[in-house]
Amino acid sequence: MRVPVGTSVRIESGPTTSYLLSEGGEQPGWRMRLSGLSASKAGTTPASQCADYLDEFRTKQPKLEVLDDEPRRIAGSDAHLLYLGVPLDEGGRGITGILVVENGPDAFLVFSILVLDAEFARARALLDRALATAERIDTSKTAEEQSLLLSRGAELLGGFGE
Repeated sequence: MRVPVGTSVRIESGPTTSYLLSEGGEQPGWRMRLSGLSASKAGTTPASQCADYLDEFRTKQPKLEVLDDEPRRIAGSDAHLLYLGVPLDEGGRGITGILVVENGPDAFLVFSILVLDAEFARARALLDRALATAERIDTSKTAEEQSLLLSRGAELLGGFGE
């Protein structure tokens, strides 16, 4: 994915790896976390993952407003986008979003998005453009390519010793 110019990117490693992106500057208008998700039940889809998220969120915040709930295609895979307006305790509204992209059987990439209400229209257009550039990498092909390069490198180095 091509990130917007000026985006700050941080990688968090642990049992899983997450990528944290935020708009540059002292008061970022948006933040996004990209992480993997293994479904807790078989046969789920991006749409059902978003529906479950919405149901769970409604139990915590019954006054939320669904701003967008739409299917998408990202990098040739089924995806689903959900944006919610959430009343804030101190007044006003916060925007939270989730984009779930199918990444294999019962495996998903999840983009969790937070946006300042005043920045939503601008940030949404910016993030839509960035998400449209996302590509899936076939990790099995990547591993094969790396193995091939390593063996070629070993052959090359072996030729220097002769």
